[in-house]
Amino acid sequence: MQLLSGRNKRVFSFSRFRSNEPISLRFWDWDAIRALGGDYKTNIGIAVNAGIDMFMEPYTPEEFINNLRTLVNAGTVSQSRIDDAVRRILTVKFRMHLFEHPYASTAYADSLGSDAHRALARRAVRESMVLLKNDGNLLPLSKVNGKILIAGPKAIDIGSQCGGWTITWQGGTGSITPGTTIYFAIKTVRGSANVVYSANGSTTEAVDVAVVVVGETPYAEGQGDSPNPKLNSADLAIISRVQQLNIPYVILLLSGRPLILDDVIANADALVACWLPGTEAMGITDVLFGDYDFTGKLSHSWPSAISQEPLNWGDSQYEPMFPYGFGPTYAMNGVSSMDEMPFSIYPNPAVEMITIRSDLPGTVEIYNLSGRLLIKEEAGRLSTRIDIRDLADGVYIVCFTDKTGSYRQKLVKD
Repeated sequence: MQLLSGRNKRVFSFSRFRSNEPISLRFWDWDAIRALGGDYKTNIGIAVNAGIDMFMEPYTPEEFINNLRTLVNAGTVSQSRIDDAVRRILTVKFRMHLFEHPYASTAYADSLGSDAHRALARRAVRESMVLLKNDGNLLPLSKVNGKILIAGPKAIDIGSQCGGWTITWQGGTGSITPGTTIYFAIKTVRGSANVVYSANGSTTEAVDVAVVVVGETPYAEGQGDSPNPKLNSADLAIISRVQQLNIPYVILLLSGRPLILDDVIANADALVACWLPGTEAMGITDVLFGDYDFTGKLSHSWPSAISQEPLNWGDSQYEPMFPYGFGPTYAMNGVSSMDEMPFSIYPNPAVEMITIRSDLPGTVEIYNLSGRLLIKEEAGRLSTRIDIRDLADGVYIVCFTDKTGSYRQKLVKD
């Protein structure tokens, strides 16, 4: 196998191909080789000899090729290392049948953005949202009673719902692609007469509850890097104006990551992490108005301050604003929130085992909804594992008793 031959040409020869031979292709992303810190040619030699098979060189591909040829001729990079890289690349291409079918099929192009696709996207929205707070069971909102204030320009902004890598690399704000905004989705459920929109959060109309839409401006990759990701001053001003109306309000947070919420969550009656819901905001109203329950759980710990980072479940000092796996549901309305508890349950929902974390030793009791005691175990400090495989799928009450009192949470077995 040969990569470099003659002036300005690359020649591939292929001697043997075994379809069952394990193969892994090592790829270096966008212009990343320059991040090594040395001069460009030296970086190439280091990376190729380290086992990188393919390089993404968007700006100076000819310079890369010429430098690599020089390194091979000088013996800095061996011909066998080149052969190895090319063999891996060709093997992957042969297994993907790219030489027989080099272009993607367009057979389903006409179905892109179809009703079926949008229905699936809507389902993804409602199943990924995470309820972070719901004081006084403000949610679900009523479909028939009260007038709703919708506050914040992101409520009418498809681009902010979509985030980066949408239409363009960094995404953008505004009507960048067809879709349903949060404002339109709420208006569809409640009707125009029962909805008031305010970009800045103020209104002179009589309203009963507010939905405040705030969050991040679209970004992708390094353009969104921040030493302290949090809401900007404009969003905080919108929330402040809504607070002055003295009505209950829920914050819908649009973001690609946890944000430092400071007092934002303390003052809100309810807060929902909607992440980046894309074009199908009816998935939000499906849950907001109670047609579906929340099912989303945090796939990471949510810090209360940036100084806690890095923060991971199992750390000796683990005091996040919301723990890994957190995500209450409407079915848990009336049961104290996890952040008010001296103990936590993970995972929840669970299948086989749960872990009880507590600051003090105590007694764990698991009851069914009829009040029958099913499991009782003594729990030590920090972490206790409990086997729940014998429990039938369903909802249970976990009671934890220590010297400070008795506390309970709902557990879902599925």
